[in-house]
Parts: sequence; structure tokens; C-alpha cells
Amino acid sequence: MNHFIPDHLIEEIRAQSDILDIISTNVLLKKSGQNYKGLCPFHSEKTPSFTVSPEKQIYHCFGCGAGGNVFKFVMEMEDLPFLDVVRGLASKCGVELPTFKPGQVNAKSNERNMLLDINQKATNYFIRSLMSEDGKSARSYLNSRGFNDKKLLTDYSIGWALPGWKNTFNLLKNKENFSRNDILRAGLIKQKEGADENNF
Repeated sequence: MNHFIPDHLIEEIRAQSDILDIISTNVLLKKSGQNYKGLCPFHSEKTPSFTVSPEKQIYHCFGCGAGGNVFKFVMEMEDLPFLDVVRGLASKCGVELPTFKPGQVNAKSNERNMLLDINQKATNYFIRSLMSEDGKSARSYLNSRGFNDKKLLTDYSIGWALPGWKNTFNLLKNKENFSRNDILRAGLIKQKEGADENNF
């Protein structure tokens, strides 16, 4: 199995994976102007607040703040790592991925993809934390600074980390199966006076 996927192929896969088609397999959508609306699959609701933009190839929920592109939707919906999602969509849209013989995989490229994956997982966790009950005070602070548009927060992947480094660390290590060394290399934690702590 190849571990490195060039950026231009990732972009080609994204461009050929129509977000409306992908999301429609999981969500009943109805046309609303230029966009489509439906019930959000990421939280319970009775009034549709989940919007898909075929033009921009993004989705956004005005209820819980979930949003992103086709890769992020499949990652969140199926709880899969980024590279697995890219491979799956490549197969669906007929994009051929490069294959490597043993020993041909570029180690730096392999590590780069792993670091991107771990940071994306952390970003998704921070976004969910901001929109959670625990993130209420953080949202109040953002509102006081003029950041009161949920779409803006989602589009720019603005999140919030719970106090203490162990919340993020435990999620990435125990649920996502990254090692402490992976998390350290990704820059999400650092060592200070012999102890681990958040690096932000």
C-alpha cells in the first residue's frame, strides 16, 4: 500500500469527487436557492441547518458548526484518517494512485502525510470542543471580539483546546492510535523541564 500521495493528485481527487453526490448518500438534501439543505448528520435537529454548496464544494452546519470539504465530510462521517479517505475517493472517481515497490517510499513524504493527518485530527477535535458545552466561555470571548459568525469560525478552522495537555494527547494516542513521539513531532506537545505540555 502506498503511503505518499502527491499534492496534485490529492487536488485532482477532490475536484473529481462531487461533494453533493457524496453527501447525498448519507443526507436527504433539498434544493434551496443555489445550495442544498438537510438535517445535519453530526447532531440531532428537527429543522434543517446543514447546507451544501455545489459551487464552492463545501458543507456547513449553522447548528453545530461542522463544515469543510469532501475529504473532511467523509473523515468525520466514517471516522477514517485522511489518507484512507483519499484512497477511497480515488478509487470511486477513477484516479490512479502511484504504487511503490518495497524500499521506494520516500520517508520524508510518508512522515509529512502522517503529520498532516495528525494535525487534521487535532484541528477537528479543537473545532468540536469550541462548539461543545465546555467551549461556551471560549465562544463568549470570541463573540466579544466580533467573531460571532459560525461559518467564519468553521471556514478558518478556529477551535479551542480544553485546559491541560492530556485531553488532546489522550484523544490522539488512545483513540487515533498515534504514538507520543508522533504527537511530539507534529508539534502538538512539547517537553518542558522533563514534562509534557501543550505547544500552543
